[in-house]
Amino acid sequence: MSSRKVARVERATVELRETRANLLEAAAKLIRISGVHSLTHTAIAAEAGVARQSVYRYFKDPEEAVVALAENLGVVIRDTFNTSFEDGGPDPLARTSKAVASMLVSDSVLNKALYLSAPLLIAQGKSPVFPNEKNEEALGRQLEASGLAEPSEGTDMLDIVGTYFYGLVYKWATGSSSDKEFCAAMGRLASDIAELAAGRRASL
Repeated sequence: MSSRKVARVERATVELRETRANLLEAAAKLIRISGVHSLTHTAIAAEAGVARQSVYRYFKDPEEAVVALAENLGVVIRDTFNTSFEDGGPDPLARTSKAVASMLVSDSVLNKALYLSAPLLIAQGKSPVFPNEKNEEALGRQLEASGLAEPSEGTDMLDIVGTYFYGLVYKWATGSSSDKEFCAAMGRLASDIAELAAGRRASL
């Protein structure tokens, strides 16, 4: 392929990515204003300033745009967790949970809607992303080192942490807790898990 053709292909690829990003930002704005169910091809096209047919080229139905935004949120959650964890320092569970909470409430209306759209991902054969395996293993070791878990129960405690963590997020996303209450609860997550671990051991 000649250098001119390569350049044209590269420009076309960039334009496709930019158009898709523009459509997703338009969809996100509509969700912030009127919710997920307000999305239509016509509304997205009007908000993005493009022809309706352009939206169909990228998303066969509005749900595909929601799924794409939800996938993006999953990546941001994972990256926030991983970056915060790898920053080092004491109490990684408290540090990472606070970082994720701060990120989520920074665009509260949109992120609540997208978090509750996770079933759409599953219905389309996709799944939310999670912290990378290396950091999950490291978190397990940190739980053991801090006394939150015994070596023999590290994996079980990770499951408990995950259930508790996502339970708090779900409670926030469904409106059962405010942004302030959610951030406070995430800040207490490490101490709450410590109490759960102590109670669990006492019952054995």
